[in-house]
Amino acid sequence: MGVDFDRKDSPTTEELKEQLDQIQQEMDGTREELTAKEGEQDNKCVLKGGYNCEIDRIRQETEETRELFNKQGGGQAKHYVLSFAEDELGQTPEDYQKCLEMGYLFAERAFPEEEVGIFVHGNTENVHCHILVHSVSIEDGRKLQLKKGALGDLKQSADEKNMRGIRNRA
Repeated sequence: MGVDFDRKDSPTTEELKEQLDQIQQEMDGTREELTAKEGEQDNKCVLKGGYNCEIDRIRQETEETRELFNKQGGGQAKHYVLSFAEDELGQTPEDYQKCLEMGYLFAERAFPEEEVGIFVHGNTENVHCHILVHSVSIEDGRKLQLKKGALGDLKQSADEKNMRGIRNRA
């Protein structure tokens, strides 16, 4: 598949549409495969929550925000993971809840104007949560731009929050 650049004439619009349709079908198939594989893993997502959004409507709400501010192009989200050592959080419902709370604290401090999905996973030795940050501000539609060094600041912020949260659990 692909565009034949050796052709003397350019591909027709119809040919390009067919190629795009084929690519979309392949992407949909890959997405379905990944979803099926995720579903096979025990304790993949054991708890979830939304910051500045309802988690069960996160897809619709982020689409509505993008449409409201006319921000359909470019990157749509950032992905972060907060992970905890086995001696910090274990594989218990109480610790899953604490992991979710840590995710909320992190989202509140680092991304106060964005819609954030927090997904706690218990399928590895270390309990962790995936944090998906919608890149369009719900306040003014600005796109999330992380400056140089921001990732280090986020890591430090997470370390500080996690230490306080773990100390307070006893």
